[in-house]
Amino acid sequence: MLYIVVRVIHEYVLSLNSRYGEISISFWSISFFTTKFNPWFHNIATKYSGFLKVWFGVGVVVGLMLMLGSIVILAINLIWIVNRPKEELVLTPMIPGVNVPTNQLVYYFLAILVSSILHEFGHAIAGIRERVPFSGFGLFVTFMHPAAFVDFRVEFDFLTQVQQLKIYCAGAWHNVVISLFCFLLLFALPFGMVPFYKQNEGMVVTNVVQGSTLEGHVLPGDVIIQLADFKITDFNSYHESFNYLISENYQSKGFCASDEFIEEAGNDDSCCKGDEESSSFCFEFHGRTICAPAKQLVLENQLCNSDLDCEGTCIKPRLPPDTQLIRISLANGTNLAFLGPATHLFYSLDVSAFQPRIIFFFLSPRIPLMIAKFLQYVLSMSSALALLNMAPVTYLDGGWACTSFLKLFFPRLEASKVQMIIKWIGISTGILLVSNIVLSWIAFT
Repeated sequence: MLYIVVRVIHEYVLSLNSRYGEISISFWSISFFTTKFNPWFHNIATKYSGFLKVWFGVGVVVGLMLMLGSIVILAINLIWIVNRPKEELVLTPMIPGVNVPTNQLVYYFLAILVSSILHEFGHAIAGIRERVPFSGFGLFVTFMHPAAFVDFRVEFDFLTQVQQLKIYCAGAWHNVVISLFCFLLLFALPFGMVPFYKQNEGMVVTNVVQGSTLEGHVLPGDVIIQLADFKITDFNSYHESFNYLISENYQSKGFCASDEFIEEAGNDDSCCKGDEESSSFCFEFHGRTICAPAKQLVLENQLCNSDLDCEGTCIKPRLPPDTQLIRISLANGTNLAFLGPATHLFYSLDVSAFQPRIIFFFLSPRIPLMIAKFLQYVLSMSSALALLNMAPVTYLDGGWACTSFLKLFFPRLEASKVQMIIKWIGISTGILLVSNIVLSWIAFT
């Protein structure tokens, strides 16, 4: 059965080759190569030749800065890993299933593909503009990771060093531009969503994690406007509220209780002595402990620091370590009581700051988040590709560019000495790069 499936796929691939391009399949990879885009590349390179001369000239300057910057950042990152392995790194490896959630793998792979394609487009257009014979463009997937490539028919030896540098640096230069573009789009996204979504009016719940204590109590579409006494308007205030909830400032607070409430509780303090069957909760005030229904107190009374904040008495819950008693206030007027670690509350809910306007009720609050998440991944991937690909390491763009820079800045230097310098720079930077990759992987896993 497996043989038949493979045979059918193989025959289908062969039929595609004649129509669209050349497809190759091996045990560890699949690649696709085509010349369909060649007229488009040639058209851009010739139509905008004057602009592209300046454009790729700027790319050479940026490429040199990236090359030097890559060495500095790799060195700093390595020192950081060795001395502070548990702290956040300057360069953070993105490992699917470790720090890239499985539900974000689509963004991860698309970002790699987009960054790689636009990177190679830079090389293609720069090469064609410098009149290098161009073969075509291709895509490949190796070990589940997609990437793009371009192929030129000849080496670049007949070009001047500046012309070569324009080609070598074009990919990284395009990645820098993509990163800046994504950054600007992220900044402008809230403004672009104004006609379709309300903002700064609380956080819309988009999903409740299955099995959490909030399941069935908080529903998708509910709008959280306050946690405890902290008002929620946007993402920043939402995240700040959790810093507040785990702070000593909140932990030291109690709830205002009327004299009647305390009288109803009586002198029963069995729950304070480890009675697990009690449905009440332990509170203390003025050196005294009582058992009282926590839900009623949290939902109906305000927070306090002392009796001066209340008309009655400020009673404080006796909580286990890392546990909070939190009132969740919804825009529809509903209040809920949450008992547990604030981090559990944070990870139990997926939220959005975008509420669809009435006339756009059919729009999902997730759409702006999906756009933002994709832009963030492209920004991250494209920045990393620009920086690391310009590291002066053999077989990377930075390795070829380093040779051209040396010949450009030191034209009288003997060819043998240039090769020796390039060799040692490549080995040194290669060791630096591999050390970063290995130790970063170890630090994260």
